[in-house]
Amino acid sequence: MLVAIPVFFVLAVFFGIHGYSIPSWHDRLGGAPSEVLLGKTRALRSDDWVLDLPIALGQLSQPEPFAVVNPNIGSGQNVMIPFHVPAKHWVTIFRPTTWGFFIGADTGLAWMWWSQVFGNFLAFYLAIGVIFSLKPKEQVLLSLLYLYSPYLQYWTLHTSEIFIQGLLSLYFAIQILKSEHKKWIYLYTVGLTWSLVGMVLGYMYPPAIVPVFVTMLAILVGFVFQNRDRLFQNNKLLRFLCLTIGG
Repeated sequence: MLVAIPVFFVLAVFFGIHGYSIPSWHDRLGGAPSEVLLGKTRALRSDDWVLDLPIALGQLSQPEPFAVVNPNIGSGQNVMIPFHVPAKHWVTIFRPTTWGFFIGADTGLAWMWWSQVFGNFLAFYLAIGVIFSLKPKEQVLLSLLYLYSPYLQYWTLHTSEIFIQGLLSLYFAIQILKSEHKKWIYLYTVGLTWSLVGMVLGYMYPPAIVPVFVTMLAILVGFVFQNRDRLFQNNKLLRFLCLTIGG
């Protein structure tokens, strides 16, 4: 199943398929046939089709595409805060869900949708796999249940980048504590740094960032407590603290 994910992602992005309720604009503006293939648009999801996505798409049509300040919005809008919007800025490194917009509008929408769908699935799959002794089928089932949880579905994956980066941070942190080889420890440290920065700067929404960070930290503390004898005996906890504080 996991092998099919990149294939499906490429095909879905190529054909510009996504689940956003952008056709809801037809109800307000009219003039175009609905392009809905399955299901129906939901006005409730206006955080996407009214707020975030128009600003993201507006980055392609402004005088200087992907500039940090869009002059077409009011007297000039800095698009970096708090939205996950494509821009020619170093922060974009930590916003992978926006990378598709640099190829085109349709590609960007599909890329953002499916990167969040599969990002949440894979991040949860990795996190629970490193914490618990589960069979792959059990990890897949639990990851699907998480993906279809009320919060993610009700908000159409809105702000879910924070959850993805939080889960990846937890995964990399535990892998640092469990690993024996320096090469992997350094790679996991790079991953931890990228995901932590991405959790804060990817979508700057503190009401989601704070509880996600506290939850992941609590799980990490629980893991350390459960494995305290081994971690203290091998100085792994000290090494982890040195890497995270120094890195």
